[in-house]
Amino acid sequence: VMVDTFRPLDLGEAGLAADDGRYAWTWSGRGPSA
Repeated sequence: VMVDTFRPLDLGEAGLAADDGRYAWTWSGRGPSA
């Protein structure tokens, strides 16, 4: 399923509170702590 929002999707308050800023890079071996 593809959804076209016509605007960027942002994290909600709970997502921002839970995000540590590193998770997205843990699988790639690149990023802030590599």
